[in-house]
Amino acid sequence: MSTNPPLLQVTNLERLFPVRRSATDLVTRQRSFVHAVDTVSFDLSAGEILALVGESGCGKSTTGRLVVRMETPTDGTIVFDGQTVADLKGAELKHFRRRVQMIAQNPFEAFDPRQSIASSLDQALRIHKLGTKEQRQERIRQAMEQTGLIPAADFLERYPHELSGGQLQRIAIIRATLLEPVLLVADEPVSMLDVSVRADILNQFLD
Repeated sequence: MSTNPPLLQVTNLERLFPVRRSATDLVTRQRSFVHAVDTVSFDLSAGEILALVGESGCGKSTTGRLVVRMETPTDGTIVFDGQTVADLKGAELKHFRRRVQMIAQNPFEAFDPRQSIASSLDQALRIHKLGTKEQRQERIRQAMEQTGLIPAADFLERYPHELSGGQLQRIAIIRATLLEPVLLVADEPVSMLDVSVRADILNQFLD
């Protein structure tokens, strides 16, 4: 049995969202909250796949957003590779964002409609200063073709609305994996797709 510490440790995670106060709340000075995430704990080791399962509205997406620090916990701790995520700032936070990537449920909401696919993919690499322009272009082309989007040139100059949901979700996965993350957080990545392409997308994840 491995003695290595988990890659990700989530302990007693909570996220409360305040509810709009009624006249009665103002008089009694009470505040009401929605418990989006309530004392969630789990560990995740390197190379392991963990699925959070539950009904709609139970806090799965919020938990994912907390892990990648798109939301701030009300209470609890998230430790990634030995570092407390809440404490990360500046260069350390930027490095964390490269190592931990999230893939959204709806690929059409994950891309800027004003940017071409080439621009969106290149932007992810430029932010983290990965390679020259020519190296980035070659890296993107190879990733596209390895995913079955051939020839890559037919897709790179198009805009999100010109692609199918399956094609765009493949590109969302490419954008995340271009940065070679250690952890991928996927928020129901096939729920918006036709049944016919779901298996292909899941196989892409496994690859």
